Amino acid sequence: SFTSNDVETPYSRTPSPNPNHCAIELKDQSIHAIITDRQQQLEITLHDLSSLETVIDKINHLHRQLTKQKGKIISSITLHKRLVSPLWRLPFEVLSHIFVHCLPEDKYLSPASKLAPVLLTRICRQWREVAVGTPSLWCSLSVPFDLIRQLKLPFCLDVWPARIRGRRNLACDYMFKVLGMGTR
Repeated sequence: SFTSNDVETPYSRTPSPNPNHCAIELKDQSIHAIITDRQQQLEITLHDLSSLETVIDKINHLHRQLTKQKGKIISSITLHKRLVSPLWRLPFEVLSHIFVHCLPEDKYLSPASKLAPVLLTRICRQWREVAVGTPSLWCSLSVPFDLIRQLKLPFCLDVWPARIRGRRNLACDYMFKVLGMGTR
């Protein structure tokens, strides 16, 4: 254990060395012996510091590993909690009914990916299957002129009706919006 007294000498107590003292001997202890002693103390201290830095590096590495492991465990817990959620056990028909209520208030739906029904197909595989298998989600379509101009109209007119194929009682309405010209 290091204390400040470990480096005290008669010289260290005086404000400045006295030139009248003998440079070779000081009360039976030579200055060279003091320097040698301090060099040994320095070597021991440097070794202890190096050992401590090694331990600190190992602790920091362990901390990073444990933090990463904690994140993985939390992700796993979250995933598994979702799997036992009642939402995952809802029957197809119930989810389908909920999805219909998620539709925007507009009579004609936009093919925007951030709105229902397209958004519902991007949540998970089960929701995609339910949304694609619910023809009433895909019965009306509003195609803005900019999609027509960008040649995305074939995509809209191909994908949306495909969602209701095989359903004879469902009618599919399309509305084309041309800015400044109303609807056609």
